[in-house]
Amino acid sequence: MPKVGKRDSEELRALILRTARTLFHEYGANNVSMHQIAKAAGVGQATLYRRYTNLGEIGIDLMEENISKLKERISELTQEQTLPIERILEKMVLLFVEFTEEKRQLICTIQTQMNMKKPDSLYKTPLYQILHEAVSMLIKKAYTVQERERIKPELTAHFLLTMLNPTLLQFLQIEKGYNRKEIVEQIKTLFFQALSLQKETI
Repeated sequence: MPKVGKRDSEELRALILRTARTLFHEYGANNVSMHQIAKAAGVGQATLYRRYTNLGEIGIDLMEENISKLKERISELTQEQTLPIERILEKMVLLFVEFTEEKRQLICTIQTQMNMKKPDSLYKTPLYQILHEAVSMLIKKAYTVQERERIKPELTAHFLLTMLNPTLLQFLQIEKGYNRKEIVEQIKTLFFQALSLQKETI
């Protein structure tokens, strides 16, 4: 079998992503299969699966630009010097809730596919790692070295991000009818106040 050159590989990737984006837009990410993408792109399923093993991987590549923009915005927030840490964290929570609203179907498809492949693979995605690193850093800034031993910023960041699980947010908004403001306010009440109480008892 002839070797696929780098240019051919990039052209194939672009073709697959372009086709997937069109199908996702037309039918919704939840209603598209790998078979449909291969057929619409005019490539064999074996060729498609050599490039992407599931819809989640395609989704991650499609969201590369969006994730890059989100990363820039998160970086701006973490460098903010004039606001208290709690306010910056609140802005970050709101930013992610808005992000998941805009890309809800695609993000949930990625999450579902990743969980099917390996239950913990969601936590190894670039999006999760970006958020976790930023939240951990902000929590560390809010506490002294001694206080951090009890707060455990990295573990605490995982707990906060659990509240921002895209599937949970979708359920709360679509099935239960909670709006963005209600969700963010409740996270503030439960999470940020708990952190403040922790600090007071140290």
